[in-house]
Amino acid sequence: MTSPWIGIAVLVVAACFEGYSWSVARRELRSRARRLHRTLVEHLGRASDPTPSTVYLEDSAALIGVALALAALVLQLSPRWPSRSNGRSPTMGERAPHPPLAWSAMRPAAVSSAARSSSSTELTSL
Repeated sequence: MTSPWIGIAVLVVAACFEGYSWSVARRELRSRARRLHRTLVEHLGRASDPTPSTVYLEDSAALIGVALALAALVLQLSPRWPSRSNGRSPTMGERAPHPPLAWSAMRPAAVSSAARSSSSTELTSL
């Protein structure tokens, strides 16, 4: 996909359809639960007809998935997102263009040079 805006548009349309289906299923479950003097959660566990419960839970999972996918695409638009540097991620054997800041902060230069010299002396003594 060349433009993330196409993906964002598709996900927004999918969220609208899934959201409508979810609201219809939720409304049906709530009305049945009220008739039987139950909460929505109790009714999900005790319902004799599994169809509305299944639709409600499936639509809930779909909305979560759409939200995560939409968040990932929106983050891709950020200029600070690491994968935007050259348009592709490094393959095996290649180095990333810029290592994350956390890696360099975890390993100060003095500690890493001391660790390298001690590991090289250990290898030569074997």
